[in-house]
Amino acid sequence: MNDVRTVTGSTDRVVVVGAGLGGLSCALRLVAAGREVTVVEREPRPGGRAGLLEIGGYAFDTGPTVLTMPGLLDEALGAVGENRSDWLELRRLDPAYRAHFPDGSTLDVIADRDRMAVEVARVCGGREAQGYRRFATYAEDL
Repeated sequence: MNDVRTVTGSTDRVVVVGAGLGGLSCALRLVAAGREVTVVEREPRPGGRAGLLEIGGYAFDTGPTVLTMPGLLDEALGAVGENRSDWLELRRLDPAYRAHFPDGSTLDVIADRDRMAVEVARVCGGREAQGYRRFATYAEDL
């Protein structure tokens, strides 16, 4: 069944619900297409899951730990004539992050596929490393 619906009538004025990365990206593309866009957000700040928590003088990133497709940000900002590098500096971390488990083990998440497979094998075994490689190929194909 096809869930796509066509809106009849004028679509010059659009409301986007949610100022997360998806909502903001949609709003940028709609503005680029010449629409008048209003974004509504229930939280005091935009960003959705890409939020910031400030406690006792410390700032904690509550959102995505890994940005796997910065090109999507580039496309959305480019739609309105902006460059990501003018607004945001990205720095590659190695490892990207370290996951800690209740049994005391850790898993370093590494951007390089081969090194990540070695890490998965170290922590979880060879079979799981093979599964990781299949998943990485699948995700890349998406």
